[in-house]
Amino acid sequence: MYVYLEGFPAWQKRGYPTEMIKDFLPPVEIPTVPPAEFKALLEGADKVFLVDIRDSEDLRATGTIKGSTNLPLEDLMAKHETIPKERKVLLMDLHGAQVQIAGRYLVKQGYAKVVGLAGGAKAWADAGYPVAK
Repeated sequence: MYVYLEGFPAWQKRGYPTEMIKDFLPPVEIPTVPPAEFKALLEGADKVFLVDIRDSEDLRATGTIKGSTNLPLEDLMAKHETIPKERKVLLMDLHGAQVQIAGRYLVKQGYAKVVGLAGGAKAWADAGYPVAK
């Protein structure tokens, strides 16, 4: 790995290639729901697949929702095939900020039903819902 010492603005100024996230991911808004609605989706009749996109350090620090599959955001491109396309995919992260990136990537890969946890694992725990360590 190399570091460009002059920073990203200088890189762009020199005309070196860059890729903007807006050019890479589809311009869709991934719906997010508050913890109570997220819990209802987990307990509902529909088959869902819960993906926790946080890294192992965050998981150890805050725990996760029982039954979730850990697939850190940095591994999503290489391992998204492990997520079944026929199920609704529920995404969670720490604060809810990264579910848009992960969700948009999944939509680009053909996943039709993707929903994020608004406020992330922090909101889930603040609402008093159980976490598994």
